[in-house]
Amino acid sequence: MHRQENESNRRANRLRIGERSERQRCENPRHPQDAVGIAEDGIHQEDGQQALLSPERVLHRTIAVTNRHLCSRPFLQQMETVLAARPHAVILREKDLLESEYRALARKLIPLCEGAGVPCYLHGHYLKVARQLGCPNIHLGISQLQALHDAERNEGGNPLAAFEKISVSCHSAAEARLACDLGATSIVLGTIFETDCKPGKQGAGLDFLSRTCRAVRIPVFAIGGITPEHMPDVLGSGAAGGCMMSWFMRLPSPVQRSCHRPLP
Repeated sequence: MHRQENESNRRANRLRIGERSERQRCENPRHPQDAVGIAEDGIHQEDGQQALLSPERVLHRTIAVTNRHLCSRPFLQQMETVLAARPHAVILREKDLLESEYRALARKLIPLCEGAGVPCYLHGHYLKVARQLGCPNIHLGISQLQALHDAERNEGGNPLAAFEKISVSCHSAAEARLACDLGATSIVLGTIFETDCKPGKQGAGLDFLSRTCRAVRIPVFAIGGITPEHMPDVLGSGAAGGCMMSWFMRLPSPVQRSCHRPLP
């Protein structure tokens, strides 16, 4: 009797293990590196238990996009607070600056990012500055990436050869696929939720995010109205992370984190 019960239990355990392995294999198969990262972060737990997405892990999955006009204190002081939160990366946007002003600001920010171990992306609007400063990371719009690719084809030489990481803003799955084909290493996809930057414009939503993540083989970061509270849904949609501007630019010191919600 006991032997039969033990054998039944073993069969049931093997079945559960097989179902779990198949489920893990099928979940977001085009992003195995993301699935591994999530598992290592402890977001998924076995036996049907849901793990909480800790505040620290939320911020490690986010890109801080800068806008100095939103800061209530000096920009570099605010960035010290942002970097203390250890985001995935920083994009120095500040597109209203003159080239010389942007260069001066980048010269101050890049060492801060390096000291914190956080990659700093310069904006494609200042491609020349990025080359001059030897910054290995660049963030481009899809139209700029395509124009640079066309210039390379027509004139020879690779204008992006100096960059190790190329982040590209996209607004559709077709643009994301094109960016991937043209050498992008990551996608910033928007606009997912309604944002203060574009009031009244409805966000494209999580289904759009999920479809686009499945369409490409490189990491996708959601942008547009993202807050730490959105991050479980963003990650659950297959994204590598999210981008936040207002939240980081208004982040008080010390860091006050609030996302503690389980993934679905």
